[in-house]
Amino acid sequence: MKKVETRGTRHKGNHPVIARSVATKQSRASRTGPGLLRCARNGGHCKLSVFVPLCFNFLPCRPPTRTTQCGVNFIDPEGQTHAVTGEPGESAMRCATNHLVPGIVGECGGAMACATCHGYVADDWAGKLPPPGPQEREMISGCIDVRPNSRLTCQIRLTDALNGITIAVPDSQT
Repeated sequence: MKKVETRGTRHKGNHPVIARSVATKQSRASRTGPGLLRCARNGGHCKLSVFVPLCFNFLPCRPPTRTTQCGVNFIDPEGQTHAVTGEPGESAMRCATNHLVPGIVGECGGAMACATCHGYVADDWAGKLPPPGPQEREMISGCIDVRPNSRLTCQIRLTDALNGITIAVPDSQT
């Protein structure tokens, strides 16, 4: 018998599960059948009626991939629109840096420590965002050309409701 990688697969008693090798005579003659799972405790004689594998082939479970994308329109100081897409839950800054939008640098990686992701959210979208927190307001106060719709794009999380949001890049960012 060989031990199988069992991350995420445990028997009711929280002990690992083993599998018989299909290539041996012992496994073909076994009463459990070739390649079937047996409990590793008590010589493999536990009943496995409660055993449920979490994933096929004992691979660690991964969350399902989402096929929906959120669109973000970044407008640079020259007026050129950069239409990019990102995953829901991703920050607008990460989306911009992944697509090399000029002017959105994100030096701190989204830790709200540099304000190099400063942008102006379009007025029709500003009301759909949660208000900035005290730390974000403090960081924005140190930016050049601050407007009422100034936001740090690292603090804007993309959602289906924000699909198509428009953010202008300030002249000071380029």
